[in-house]
Amino acid sequence: MFRPLEIEPPDDFLLGGEVPLAFVVLTATALRRVREMPNAANEIKMSIIKHVADNKVHYKHLVGGVEFIPSIPTSPSGKMLRRVLRDEAKVLRKTKSKL
Repeated sequence: MFRPLEIEPPDDFLLGGEVPLAFVVLTATALRRVREMPNAANEIKMSIIKHVADNKVHYKHLVGGVEFIPSIPTSPSGKMLRRVLRDEAKVLRKTKSKL
């Protein structure tokens, strides 16, 4: 795993309105493993979710899940653009709700 970033996209069903979701950039080794074994992506996601559940308080558990992305968007000065990932999370949520 390389440079994980957690955001809290809006969720209409929860009182707080947000659920934790992790965007993760895989290392070259992990990416190769995912390409060779189709179920490896699911195993990696579950291990990340379990790690967070075992080591963080309940409101930080990754209820929104884990998504793999090729790179974390950054500004020219190097700051991570959480706004871009929140927009992407909204699109993901709409796509998953249609399935």
